[in-house]
Amino acid sequence: MPKTDSYRKHLLASHRDERGSLTVLDRIDQLVPWTVKRSYWVTDVIGQRGGHCVRNERKFYVMAKGTCTMRIFDGREWYEEKLQGPTDVIEFREDLWRELHDVSPDAVIFTLCNDHYDRSKYITDLEEFKKHIKTKEQ
Repeated sequence: MPKTDSYRKHLLASHRDERGSLTVLDRIDQLVPWTVKRSYWVTDVIGQRGGHCVRNERKFYVMAKGTCTMRIFDGREWYEEKLQGPTDVIEFREDLWRELHDVSPDAVIFTLCNDHYDRSKYITDLEEFKKHIKTKEQ
């Protein structure tokens, strides 16, 4: 577990038998402490994804299939988490920089968000993000 309140890693229950695997995102209202307003999935990644922060956005990244390395920056420290589907989940609190690296060719990353898409909330410059965090902390 990271030494930060900025994000948390969860493990989902997964069941396997001769028919295959079933991974469960159950009791979503208890796991996700906010209303889900948007969801999307990322596939066929070439290179890296992310490299931004979305102001005031909370997320659940579910590594449904494959693997990736998520680098997370809270404005003070960098953290790195290896996600290996289908049970790994990263819960983001607000205002975190994220980068997805080493995404496997078969990766499926399913995401739940607390807000609708709004391009004006995106910070795509790391220095601007650092300023945003300093301003927010004052």
